[in-house]
Amino acid sequence: MKVKVGYIMSSAYSGSTLLAMMLGAHSQIATTGEAHGGSDWWLFNADRAREYICSCGTPVVDCAWWQALSKRMAVDGEEKAFPDLGVRYYWTRNQMMYRVMNASLRSDVAERIRHAALRIFPPTANMLNRVHEQNVRMMQAALAIENASVFVDSSKAPIRCENLNSANGLEVRPILLVRDGRAVGWSNVKRNKQSFENAVLSWTRFVATAIRVTQRMNIPFEIVKYEDLCASPAVTLNRLFGFLGVEPQEWSDDIALPAYHVLGNDSRMRFSTKLKQPDTWEDKLSQSQRDYFQKTAGSVATWLGYDL
Repeated sequence: MKVKVGYIMSSAYSGSTLLAMMLGAHSQIATTGEAHGGSDWWLFNADRAREYICSCGTPVVDCAWWQALSKRMAVDGEEKAFPDLGVRYYWTRNQMMYRVMNASLRSDVAERIRHAALRIFPPTANMLNRVHEQNVRMMQAALAIENASVFVDSSKAPIRCENLNSANGLEVRPILLVRDGRAVGWSNVKRNKQSFENAVLSWTRFVATAIRVTQRMNIPFEIVKYEDLCASPAVTLNRLFGFLGVEPQEWSDDIALPAYHVLGNDSRMRFSTKLKQPDTWEDKLSQSQRDYFQKTAGSVATWLGYDL
């Protein structure tokens, strides 16, 4: 049987780790958060992997859960262990080549051509098949350990979702998680010192890419607003449980949580069932920033159902 995968696509600061852990509280759902490996800074450097902490509080290279997963993934007695389980598509240490093979090209035609070319060119075609197999093994292993039936991957990137969808052993169900672009822009200004304009442009391009990818895959998908998740978690989660094919489950502030072994941003270390409403941005933005958002992202935001 194919592994059923709920894949969360989202831009940064949109709650993907939160949603993955909320879904993972369901008895039939397992998640490792960003299944492709989490933050690049440690994945690209094995010597620094010991600094990366699993959400259980143990360095990920020493975590017994991840060691058990690696053993279950072993083929012919050969184990793959962190920092590289072999589940990242078109992985190369050459950052320019990696971006060429994985970045959004902002054109459906260009992305289709790249998609086809990578599957025809023997080196990348062989790489693709190997990574398909490793992802299937990794997800099967996680489901076996957790005795679950659905795997949730919050790796965010739409192109990974499309690649997973082409693996024979997986049944992918995409979830597009969006947050008001003005809130995302303000979060980037506050946390990364990025300009509001660049953050809004990135958000707009992400949404456009995610929509193109879901349309190319031509499979059912769900759109979830971060604001709705925070305001009505039980309603939002049960809609997603139905989409993923598992039974409804109650959500409350005292729900029993599983022992998570999640990769991703620092929010996984302070996850709480007591959800807070999103930080307000309304009184933070200048009129020029509001005008820029209206001009650059207004049509996208309106399509997603946000009031301007």
